[in-house]
Amino acid sequence: MRAYLQNLTTIRSETKWSFVKLSFFALFMALLLAFNYQQQRLDLLIYDVLLTEVNPPSLDNTVIVEVDDKSLILFGQWPWSRTLHADLLSYLTEAEVAAVGFDILFAQNNYSSEAEDAEFAQAIEEAGNVVLPIAPSKAHVAGQVEILPQASLAISAAKLGHVDFEFDIDGLIRKGYLY
Repeated sequence: MRAYLQNLTTIRSETKWSFVKLSFFALFMALLLAFNYQQQRLDLLIYDVLLTEVNPPSLDNTVIVEVDDKSLILFGQWPWSRTLHADLLSYLTEAEVAAVGFDILFAQNNYSSEAEDAEFAQAIEEAGNVVLPIAPSKAHVAGQVEILPQASLAISAAKLGHVDFEFDIDGLIRKGYLY
């Protein structure tokens, strides 16, 4: 009987040690998978599939106006005058669009005159639905942590939207920090 109890105690001790080794192995594997590049890509792939299933498709009345090669040929190289932006905004206002969001940081007026800036500010104010972006500054010059639109344009805008985008490991942007 004594030999049986000693054998049982030895088995229990070995089982506990095996359980501890198995627990450490499971923890190691979990950490390895969590910080593995391929695992992160798989997570993003699953996220992309779920995102397309959960989010409804965009509305048919959403329009994105982009600068293409034909525009550059027609209107010249970038940057364009604020008068051109004012004309585009006036056209969109006449079309009674619900909102206009610019992805251009109108922070400096190096390429426009005060009259062009005033014309663009007036078009923004008349539209009443323009959102201008604010972006984080990487330079931190004189304590400035954000790049703001020119004051005259910012005052005329309906809203200012803080935008910041982070690239995922596969080079896609899946989230933005909005404020």
